[in-house]
This record gives sequence, structure tokens and C-alpha cells, in this order.
Amino acid sequence: MSRYSLSLKSKLSLFTALLFVSTVMVLAFKLEREVRNEFETALTAQQFLRVQRVADSLDTSARERLGTLAETARAIKPQWIANPARLSQFLAEGSLHHRGFSGGLRVVAADGTTLALSPRFGDTEDIELASREFFRKIVHLGIPAIGAPLRDNVDRQPLLRMGAPIRDADGRVVAALVGTVRILVDDLFAEVKAGRLRAEEGLHVVSLKDETFVASTDPALVLSGLPAKGGGRMLDRYRDGHEGSGVGPGIKGEQELSSARRMRTAGWTVIATLPTGIAFESINSIRDKIYFGAILSSLIIPILLWLYLHGQLTPLSRAAKTLDEMTQGRMPLQPLLAEGSKEIRRLLHSFNLLQSHINEQKTSLNESAEKLRLSAKVFESSCESIVIADAAMRIVSVNRAFTEMTGHAGDEVVGRSLRMLAADQGDDQFATLVGQHLRSAEHWQGEVLHRRKSGETYPAWLHVSAIRDAEGRPGHYVFGFLDISDRKQAEERIEYMAFHDPLTGLPNRRLAMERLELAITLADRSQTRTALVFLDLDNFKTINDSFGHAVGDLLLQAVASRLMLCIRDSDTICRQGGDEFLIVLGNVADADAITVVTRKILEALAPTFNIEGKELSTSSSIGIAVFPDDGRDIDTLLKRADTAMYHAKEAGRNAYSFFTEQMNLDAVEHQQVRVGLLHAMERGEFRLHYQPQIDINSGKVIGAEALIRWQHPERGLLMPDHFIRIAEESGLIVPIGAWVLREACRQAAAWRKTGLPPLVIAVNVSAIQFKRGDIEACVRQALDESGLPANCLELELTESVLIHDTDKVLATVQRLKALGVMLSIDDFGTGYSSLSYLTRFKVDKLKIDRSFVCDLENQPGNASMVRAIIQMARSLNLTTIAEGVEDVELVNFLRRQNCQEAQGYYYSRPLAAIEFAHYLALSRAHTGVRAA
Repeated sequence: MSRYSLSLKSKLSLFTALLFVSTVMVLAFKLEREVRNEFETALTAQQFLRVQRVADSLDTSARERLGTLAETARAIKPQWIANPARLSQFLAEGSLHHRGFSGGLRVVAADGTTLALSPRFGDTEDIELASREFFRKIVHLGIPAIGAPLRDNVDRQPLLRMGAPIRDADGRVVAALVGTVRILVDDLFAEVKAGRLRAEEGLHVVSLKDETFVASTDPALVLSGLPAKGGGRMLDRYRDGHEGSGVGPGIKGEQELSSARRMRTAGWTVIATLPTGIAFESINSIRDKIYFGAILSSLIIPILLWLYLHGQLTPLSRAAKTLDEMTQGRMPLQPLLAEGSKEIRRLLHSFNLLQSHINEQKTSLNESAEKLRLSAKVFESSCESIVIADAAMRIVSVNRAFTEMTGHAGDEVVGRSLRMLAADQGDDQFATLVGQHLRSAEHWQGEVLHRRKSGETYPAWLHVSAIRDAEGRPGHYVFGFLDISDRKQAEERIEYMAFHDPLTGLPNRRLAMERLELAITLADRSQTRTALVFLDLDNFKTINDSFGHAVGDLLLQAVASRLMLCIRDSDTICRQGGDEFLIVLGNVADADAITVVTRKILEALAPTFNIEGKELSTSSSIGIAVFPDDGRDIDTLLKRADTAMYHAKEAGRNAYSFFTEQMNLDAVEHQQVRVGLLHAMERGEFRLHYQPQIDINSGKVIGAEALIRWQHPERGLLMPDHFIRIAEESGLIVPIGAWVLREACRQAAAWRKTGLPPLVIAVNVSAIQFKRGDIEACVRQALDESGLPANCLELELTESVLIHDTDKVLATVQRLKALGVMLSIDDFGTGYSSLSYLTRFKVDKLKIDRSFVCDLENQPGNASMVRAIIQMARSLNLTTIAEGVEDVELVNFLRRQNCQEAQGYYYSRPLAAIEFAHYLALSRAHTGVRAA
């Protein structure tokens, strides 16, 4: 041992001291950070609450003053506007300039001319308000407003103005009541001075829009400009709309703790600032005390620790010296004196027990012999086949289970090599591998193939353990193995079920995707193509519902059998669920090769199927996507094959279709429109345009058809043919249709209130809206909310609404007719026209479709159709209206045929509500007016 090596107590003292000092310093650092964070959080919250209180107080004061101005403005009678003396008298009699308007009041005409001023000393008369933004807001928008702060033209004192509109009897803004607040005198900003807690703190009200100080605890800053952008990080954040607190360069460019809160009424921002050196002065003092205490304790504790360990470890040192003497034979073996701490006494006592334990070893050997006897019995009675072999892998012993499993008796195999158990008895590779592995490890296990005495082979699970001699070399091996034939068969069944469809026996989707991935990889390497065919049976649901699922399952099995005859052995067909099948065609040269297989499939499914004596017929719609032309990954190919399949269904079914990029574009656009419709109602993007309906004989406007438009934020104004079909497919037509009803009724009622002639507003009702939406409740709500008379609302229905579920539709129509609502049939003549439902449903009007009206000259049959519809309507005492009227010849033709009403571009295109009101006003002056 080196004379300079440290003792145990020195090592423990040094290690513990280092650990303690490190821990104390880490804890001191964490404590200092936590205290600083807590302090900063509390100070930040306190400052922000103060800013919030000041901002809320200023907001309240500003709203109260605006409210006072608005109340006084409403008290000014319109006829006083032409009487400045009366206005001055009214202002003088009031006391508003004593209640928050230290700069006085004035009444200003809409053109900016001052009509009256009070008091005369309160503000200069020479001011220009017409160009002020807040004045334009008052005059044009008719709302109270606060102006930007500015300096008085005479005494250059800072002031700001606020005002409220003065209206005439018709509600038009004719003037404004403007009050002036002197910022340094008036008590509007008294809260700014009162809100400061210490002299170093700054409290400011700034207009970020005007880049100006409105008020401040530093009067010199009032109406001065804010630092330029980039001059203060926190000010730049407040410019970006941030509200809250933070540390950074502030208004004066120095490091500050600042908080900001925006005033909602005036749009100003209240900012409180405090230099960080003052704000965090207390925490710096606390930090110094924490670190001082940590350093002091780091010096004292190690000394105390060394003294303590010296006293505790001295008995252990004496015991170690005595043991050293006994092991060298200089002292007889004897008990040691138990002294020192509890742990050391326990250690010495354990040594004293060592002698008695030696005697106990003899007893332990006898017990071991008994255990060996028991082990031998367990070996013989074990259900697991056990073989003991020597180091050369020769069999030494076997148990009874071995004989039962293999058919070999014990005396037949003892002394023979383990190779006799292998399925290939000439192969000694297994024994070599196991021997090599167990030279360094204690155990080995794995699956092997064994042979019974009868020659039958079977799988076995083998585990081997090495028994080592005193030098650690393997002296014997213990082999234990189990027959796992049943388990292997079960695993094979489970694996088959995991990758195959239990109904048809075809590969399932999981296996098909693996083979598709392999086919794509091979095609990519060989620069060939792989096709994914998506097949869906047509009308399978009808068969399933009509004949039961058992028949449907048999039909799927029969279809699978025919499909298997159409593909190569290298191809894969799977049933991915329901009546859908996927076919992977690998290594195809071109589209012609794919077409050959696809046509073969269509021909194979064309003959009828005989299922339990029933003749069943089905066809298929097939979509095809090709790698790499249509996609380079599985998900893309699946999606595009599915898209192509639906295209084949839309084309009439019993057909196939290759994917095209246009299909993808159509699907993407369809999804974008559907998602856009979900938000269009929330964002108020729908608009109604109104096309006039004209009495052909008199030329008067008698009604209007409400036509929906979508003001898309990116694509502009969209016509209904861009989104109505998608709205109907998604069911969104129900809330959209309800909105159209309410808006059309509201607008019609609004026109009546303005004195425009009464007219009937026609609203189209989708068949889906009529059946799925509560149309009666929608109509009642629209009429109740708008106040529009029921006889001024006309619902336009298509014939398809009336011919399905007739009894239910008839009951609904009768309730609507009871309300007084009119009913017309839209696009009459294009559907299932019938006299019976016209009389049964008490229809009021027939609308002749534009396809019959627009092309009378080139389609003589159209003229005959129009005459027939008009004559039939007259015989049933129904009104007829023709749409799509675009020239005077059509008008003359319709007049000769006694058609009562018309609409179309000859009279006017669909107009926005304001344009339509102008059109109505013109029509009153000149009957039959036409718009471009």
C-alpha cells in the first residue's frame, strides 16, 4: 500500500464534502432563480393590474362623455340647425362644459361649418373639422367618435375632441355636437397621475395609430411622437397588438419592466414602465444573501463531517488490524471485540459467527444429498423429455418422458451421439453450434426438427443448460424438449386467418397491400408498370337485402371463383370488405394489357349465378390506377383507383375506367367547395340577387325571384351551378335554404316599409330541403321575423317533390297553403308532368322552363310545348310564367298565347337588393322599364 494513499475516512470526508458543496451551490442557484421568478411574476402581475385599472377607468370616462354628448345631441331639435342663436342659447343653458368638456362645446354642420359655440372662451372659432377622420365617422357613419389629440391653435395646449351625430326627423345626420377636452386641465386623464406608485415609474396613454403620446406622468411627452419602430422591443410588440407585460427596451430605450392594456373605446393603449434596476433591486439583495449563506455552510460542514467520521471509523480500523494479524497467523482465530457504531458492531458480530457456520456446513452437505435424491425423482417423473449428455454430446441418461415421446428406450440410446435424434442424422451442425454457444453462455433454446424411432419427424422446442466443472468448463449438458406439433399447426392456422378473407379464402387487404408494395418495388427496379384494379359489385346491396346475407355470402364466393380464373398466378386478388375487391396486376407492359384483363372480368361476371336455385345477376364497376403514371405510393393508388371506380359507376355501371388527373381535380374541387360551404354561413358569404317578374300585358313589376349567390373570398361571385349540387349532396342545402327564406322575406318586407310597391317574392325550395328540413317551421319563422304577409311569399317546387311520398307531401303543402303562401311548379315540362297532382296540390302557378322558351326559332317543337302548357294551365285556372325571355319577339309570342307573366334578361338580369330597389322606383315612373 502506498504511504501516500488516503484512508477510508479521508476519502469519505472528501467525497461527501464535494457532494455537499455541489448540492448546496445547485440548490442556492435554483432557490435564487425561483425567488427571482416569483418576484418578477408578482411585480409583473401588480403592474399589469394597475395598468388594467387605469385603462378601464379611462374607458369608462370616455364612454360616459360620449354618452353625454349623444344624449345632448338627441335633445337638439332639427329646426335649431338653421337658428344659430337658439343653438347657442341651448349650449349656454347646459352644463356639459362643466362635466368633462373643459374646452367647451360647439355644433358643427355636416360640411364642417361651426354653427354655435359655448362658452366663447372655451375653444377658438377658427378650426377645420370637415377633414378630420373622427368628424367624417360621425357624419357618414352616424356614430359617436373620438378624435386624435392635437394642440390648440391659440395657446398651443394639448387637447382632443369627441362628438356625436345630430339627426333630422328622417334620421339623417345633419350636424355634430363636438366637445373639447383640455388634456392637461380636464380630469379625464387624472387616473394617469393617480395610478403611479413611485417617482421612477412612468404611466403613459399613447395612440399607436397616430404614433403620439396622449397623456403621461411626464407632461413634456404629451402630444410628442413615439420612438420609431425598432427603438424599443416592448413598444414594437404593443404596436403588433400585444397586451400584457414584459422586460426589454422601453419607450425611452432603456431596459424596463413594462405593461400595456388597450382601451376599447378610444383605441389608445395605457403603458406603465419601471426601470429594471429599480424594479428588481430587492431580488438582487436576496440573491447576495443566498449565495453568502451557501458559501459559508460549504466551509463549515466538511470540517464537522471529518470530525464525525474520524470518531465513527476508529473501531473499524482497529478491527481491520486485528484481522490482518489473524490471517497472517500471528494471532489465533478468536472473536473480535464488538464496539463502535451499530453497523460496525454488526459486522464484527458476523465475523464471530463464522466459526459456528463452518460446523453447520457438514449438516448442509447431508441435506444436499437428500436434495440430489429428490432431483433424480423429479427428473424421472417430469412430463418434459430430458436428456443428459457429456461434454462430447453423448447421451448419459434419459427420463421416461423421453422414451414415451421418441419411442427409444433408455438402454438403446445411452452412449450414442445426440445426432440420432436429428431429422437428418448425418448432420452434426446442430451439436457443434450448441457446443460453441454453451462454452460462454449457460443456456440455449430454440426450435429443432427431431425424428422418432418410427422415422416420423416432428418439430420440438429445445432448451439446453451447461453443467460446469470446478474450472468452469462444460462437463455435462441437460437437454429438455417438448413436442410442439400442435402449436405449430395452430400458428399456421392463425397466420392464414391473419392474411386471408374467411368468407372467400382470398388474400385480405393486409396481404394485398404487402404484395402491392412488392409489385411496386419490382416495377420501379425493372421500369415496368403495376396496375391496381378496384372492383365494386353493382346492386349487391339490393340482392343482400332481398334474399338475405346467406345468399349474399354465397354470391361473393361465386364471384371470387370467377375472378380467380381471370388473372395470372403472379397476380393477387383480395376482398377488402363488403362487395369490394382489389386486384394487383404486376409487370404489365401498357394499358392494353390491363384492358384485356378488365374486359375478361366484365365478361366473366356477365352470366347469371345460380345460388340455391335462384338465378342472380350482377355486374361490376371497375376503377384502375397505374404505377407510376397515377401515383408512386399505395395510398395514392388506392385513392385514385377508388375515384376511377366511382367515375365508372357514374358512367352507367358495368364498365371500367382508368384514372385521369381531371378526376382528381374534380374530387379536390368538390371537397374544397364542400369545406367552403361549411364556413360560408358563419362568415356571411351568401348573397341574394332578385330578378323582376313582369306582367306581360301591363309591363308592371309584380314580383321577384330570389336567386342565391356565393361571394367566395378567393374566387369571387359564384353562381348556383357551382355549389348547389354539392350543397344538396352534403345536406348543407337545408340550413342554406332556411337562410334564403329568411333573407328574402326580410328584404321584401324592408322594400314595403320604404314605400316601394308591394310584390310577391319567389323562393326556390330544394327537394332535399322540403323532405329533410322542417319547411313549415322555416316558412313560419321567416314570415314572423320579417312581418311579410304570407300571400307575398311564393314557394317554387320541382315536380319531383310532389310525386314521391305523396300523402306526406300533400299534408305539408296543405298546411303551407293554409298559411296563405303561394305555390308554383318550377321547370314545368322537364319532369313528370301530370294533371292529377296539379289539381290535388292546388298549385297556383306553372313556370315554363327556359329550355322551351329560349330557342323557339330553331326548335319548332318548343313552341308547341309552350302553347300546350299555357292552354293546360288556363283550363286549370292556373297562372303561367315564362323564364328566359330575352327579346321582344318572345314577349310578343307569349302575349299572343295568353301567357300572363315573364322574366328574363329582356326585362332585367338578377340584381342586388339596392339595384333592384332602384329598378322598382324607375318602374313606378315608367311601366315596363328594362335594365341592362
